[in-house]
Amino acid sequence: MPGYYWVRRRAVPRIRRSGAARVLAYRLFAAGAHVEAPLELAAGRLLTGLGTERLPVILLSLVGLTNGIGTNGSRGQVVEAVIDEVAELQLLGAGFRPVFLLDMPAFSRARSYGYLVELVTPHSAWSAESADWSDYIAARVASMRRAYGVSAMITVGADGLDDAARGVLRSFG
Repeated sequence: MPGYYWVRRRAVPRIRRSGAARVLAYRLFAAGAHVEAPLELAAGRLLTGLGTERLPVILLSLVGLTNGIGTNGSRGQVVEAVIDEVAELQLLGAGFRPVFLLDMPAFSRARSYGYLVELVTPHSAWSAESADWSDYIAARVASMRRAYGVSAMITVGADGLDDAARGVLRSFG
């Protein structure tokens, strides 16, 4: 067939690297499951190379993490410490892509690692009459699960990551 070798050498590698082609193939082959294709999500700046786009996505909820902590400075320090620990676990295990769910605008540390951060309205500022705050959070988490293809969700406590959360993150590595 004329042009076969050119197509094989030039076009096929470009198609394999194309995000749009991957989404199209996902939709074609998952058509019976009624599943939307997850968005392209980078693993951050710590992990690079082939296959990082196939790592499982872990949603880490820091919502309500700082309720018992007094000042804004100490709240930011708790969030930063958790993000640093997750980055260390990701670097050691190279087995997941984190997405952080925050209820306070503390993006700088997560952005320095190249991680995705979603912000929700804090419970203390919720004033909607149409829906309960827990329904709002459930809807946001459900939309994140669909959009990013979340494999697991970890809720971080006021003391940061506990041994069980660390074990879950290590299990993906």
